[in-house]
Amino acid sequence: MEPFDDYRHEGVKYLAKNAKLPIAVQFDIIQDPPDDEEHNIAHILEHIGPYRVSWFNFEPVNILPKDVKDTERTYLGRMHDKYCNEYEFINSLGIIFNQYVPNQGLENYFDNMSYLDAYLWYESSNLANQSVETTKDFEYTFFCPNYKDKIHRRALAAHLYANYKDISVITYHFKDQDYSNKWAALELDEFQNKLLEHKIPLFPNNVELQTHDMPNMYKKSFCTVVTETFFDDRFANFSEKTLDPIMYARPFVLAAPPLTLKLLKDLGFKTFDKWWDESYDREYDHRKRLKKLKNVIDIIANMSYNTKKVILDDMQEVLQHNREQIKKLEEVFHDIYRK
Repeated sequence: MEPFDDYRHEGVKYLAKNAKLPIAVQFDIIQDPPDDEEHNIAHILEHIGPYRVSWFNFEPVNILPKDVKDTERTYLGRMHDKYCNEYEFINSLGIIFNQYVPNQGLENYFDNMSYLDAYLWYESSNLANQSVETTKDFEYTFFCPNYKDKIHRRALAAHLYANYKDISVITYHFKDQDYSNKWAALELDEFQNKLLEHKIPLFPNNVELQTHDMPNMYKKSFCTVVTETFFDDRFANFSEKTLDPIMYARPFVLAAPPLTLKLLKDLGFKTFDKWWDESYDREYDHRKRLKKLKNVIDIIANMSYNTKKVILDDMQEVLQHNREQIKKLEEVFHDIYRK
C-alpha cells in the first residue's frame, strides 16, 4: 500500500493486519468512480477472485431520501423512506462482501452489513497504551470543545456562553452560516447566537484551538459537554470526542444521534443516569433532544460546588470502569468482527 499524508493511513495498516484480506476502506461518501482503469474500483476488485471483501467505512455512511419520482430504480434494503448510497454502490460491483459501518442500527435494514466502527477499532489500540493523570479537583463546571460550526454545537455553545460563561470553558470557530431554515432554528436563540458570534474564539487569551492545553481543560472541568460530529441522524454514532473525557475520568453530557448512550453501554461503558436525566438519548425528535440536553446542562449548572464534589466522588467506580473499558475496546471490536 502506498503511504499517504493522512492520519488514516495507520488505520488502514491496522485493518490490513487485523482483518481478513481482501479489504476495502472507504473514507468519504461514494463519488462517481474515476474513468481511468488504474483507479476504477470495479476494475481493481474484479481481479480478487470469488473472495469475500471486508468493506470498512471510516465515516458514517450516506443515508438519502428515496426519490418518489424514480419509477425505474429498484432500491435495495428494507428502509421505508431512505436508502444507503454506499450499500447500493457496493452491490453494483458484483462482488461478495461484508460491509462494516459505524452507524449502529443501520445494519438492521441491509443484508451483509454489520456495525463496526473501523476508526475507533484502530484508535482504541492507541488509547489503550496511553497513561494520563487524573484528579478529583476542578475549577469549572463545563468544558465544551468545538471546532467546526454546526447547528447543534452552536445552539449548545451559545446556551452555555449566554447563561454560564463564568463556570464554563468553551471553544468555537464561528462561521457566518444561516441556520434559519434548519430543524433547530427555534432552539437557536437569536440573542444568544449574537453573543456567541461577537465573542469568538472563547478560549482564554484567544489561544488557537489547535494549540491550547486540552488535557488540562478536561481535568479542570467537572463535566464535558460533548458535541459529536453527527447529531441530526437516526443511527447511533460517536467518535474519539466521547472517549476524551473518559480518559480523564470525567462525566459527560452527549450531544449525538439518538441511542448513542445505549451504544456506549453495548460496548461495555457505563453512563450517568444515576446522577442526572439521560432520557435525551431515547428522543428521536432532534429539537426535543436538544431541549432536553439544555435542561440537563441547567440542572448541573445550578448544583452547588460541594454537591458536584460529592457527585464526582460517588462516580469514581463508574469513571474508573470506563477508563479500563477503553483498554478493552480494541478486543470488543475484534469480537464483533469475528462474529
